[in-house]
Amino acid sequence: MMRIDTRHTYIWGGWVVAALVGLLVGFGMARSQTDADVRKSIQIWSAAFEEVVNTYVDPVDAQDFMEVGLQAMLSELDPYTAYISEDERATVEALTQGRYIGVGAQVERRGRHVVVESVVQGSTAEQQGLSIGDVVTHIDGASVEDWSIHRVRGALRGESGSTVTLSILRMGETPDTVTLDRTPVELAAVPYSGFIGGVHEGMGYVRIERFTQQAAHEVEEAIADLEDSAPVKGLVLDVRDNPGGLLEAAVDVGALFLDRGRVVVSTRGRTERSARTYRNTTTPAHPDMPLVLLVNGRSASASEILAGALQDHDRGVVLGQTTFGKGLVQVIRSLPHGASLKMTTARYYTPSGRSIQAETTDVMQETMHTAAFRTDSGRLIRERHGIEPDVPIDDNYASPLEEALQREGAFFRFASRVARTHPHPPAGGWDSDELLNEFRAWVESESIPVQTEAQRALQPIDSLVVADHPEADAQLDRLREALDASVEGQFDAHADLIVAQLLSEIRSRYLTSRGYYAATLAEDEMVQEATRLLNDERRYVTVLNP
Repeated sequence: MMRIDTRHTYIWGGWVVAALVGLLVGFGMARSQTDADVRKSIQIWSAAFEEVVNTYVDPVDAQDFMEVGLQAMLSELDPYTAYISEDERATVEALTQGRYIGVGAQVERRGRHVVVESVVQGSTAEQQGLSIGDVVTHIDGASVEDWSIHRVRGALRGESGSTVTLSILRMGETPDTVTLDRTPVELAAVPYSGFIGGVHEGMGYVRIERFTQQAAHEVEEAIADLEDSAPVKGLVLDVRDNPGGLLEAAVDVGALFLDRGRVVVSTRGRTERSARTYRNTTTPAHPDMPLVLLVNGRSASASEILAGALQDHDRGVVLGQTTFGKGLVQVIRSLPHGASLKMTTARYYTPSGRSIQAETTDVMQETMHTAAFRTDSGRLIRERHGIEPDVPIDDNYASPLEEALQREGAFFRFASRVARTHPHPPAGGWDSDELLNEFRAWVESESIPVQTEAQRALQPIDSLVVADHPEADAQLDRLREALDASVEGQFDAHADLIVAQLLSEIRSRYLTSRGYYAATLAEDEMVQEATRLLNDERRYVTVLNP
């Protein structure tokens, strides 16, 4: 959970030193630090840094060395306190503010390739015809093969009105070059809303992708649009895979459904300033609308604030899988040269008093406790395990084979190939058996490594087997054969899930963003279970008031 603080950190003698000031003060949580302690630590660190950069046997890049050192120290604190480079700062601002200056193309690494994963409607990327599946090979003439994904994204962003030239492979094959203008790009907090199963059924659906400053406004606008079309009998809010955003945005979304005066979340840290209780101070727009919130293991931070508030006040049913468990508040403090420090300053607590932080350091474990909590209606709820759903739905966890294929970007690349060879999808839809067989043949023809974690773990053992131990070598051969057979068997054992992933990727090549969401709702088991729950009033009430 992030809160933006643009105040500059006090500089003592250099920008590396400036970053260390806040770090070393924060690291002394267990005892009081004097100014002399801080200065002494900084002097030692600075002297060692300068000595290594100037006299080490091989050249040392000062920038890289500084970043590695800072990240290593910060990692001792908690999983979320981190140094943010100038390139990465734009990504953080996009998450929290919902806007940035760039070309409007979201890129990711898929195996060895940098690919276009989505294109923002109305952006220069869309106007120039960039499509999902295009591979970016060069930016302004420089190869991106060895670039980090943060560096690639940073290169696509810049000053408004500037340009960037991309060398791409259309759908992964046809070479092309495009020059794009960098312009303001708006990222919607609510990319899709509509009715599940048709307007006549009255079941509304709103997808919240990120908690930006405009999130509550977009949610309210989406519900109003639904109500203009037909009466809304029940609402499904979807925060699956939503990593969070602004704490205040989660509070504002919760205020749409919770009674005035209700606590949404509270925060507590080392300082009095970090202790704060957030309540709904407005009249809720939808105080009685039946509500189901969809969550999964990648729902984090602001998503968990919303889930915890709705659950603790018995305002809606939380359905899905246990959430990620990120119950820490960060502020972002500016450092020199466009860099930033993202630092944890507090924990947040649900209205009943729960901390749902799951991943902790030894220092944090000492300050936490285990206790029983109850919702407003008296339901027993747990602490420190993320938000456990009221109605759990098993996740279709990826098999080792699927994970290996995802790691290499196989589903993504195959879908691009299908779209390239089939300008239009078949009228009768794709035949699942034919699609799976074609995919297996393509994986083999492309020599895509599909090693599972077990096969990868076996590789280092090879170097330990010497020539005069033929029995050990024979046992390794038998183990390799068994693992290879296991991979082959997984294609058949998990055929349905593999085909589902293929169809989802292929569908995204032919449909608009809105069309894609609408098409997937009918096949989404969690959405369908939420609809069944909302249609069964007795069951819905029983879940909240057992």
